[in-house]
Amino acid sequence: MSEVVAEVILRGPEGKSIIDADRPPTGSAELAVYQPTFATSAAARAAFESRGFVVHDDGATGFSVSADQDVFEDVFSTHLHIETAADGSDYWRAADAIQIPDDFEPWVAAVVLPLAPEFF
Repeated sequence: MSEVVAEVILRGPEGKSIIDADRPPTGSAELAVYQPTFATSAAARAAFESRGFVVHDDGATGFSVSADQDVFEDVFSTHLHIETAADGSDYWRAADAIQIPDDFEPWVAAVVLPLAPEFF
């Protein structure tokens, strides 16, 4: 099986995530609304690890995860396939919307697959 890497967007203290922002936050006070607490991040990490994911470094609003394709498809109820970008690089695409499991819902707002690179 092939490894899939994705970005996990976590919920902030008020349940909002960075994807709910009307515009990019311009300062630390604005960003704080979307930043998960330590407890949120720890609970989400544990949930992903218990389902077979490797959790990578935390970012300001989430973290990256990786797992075999079959684990990713099973947990998020979707089918993944590889597409090839114009530059010849391969990337993962979900055939259906990625479904956040109910037990992840309190912490996880979205799971996002990296987009194909775009060169100008």
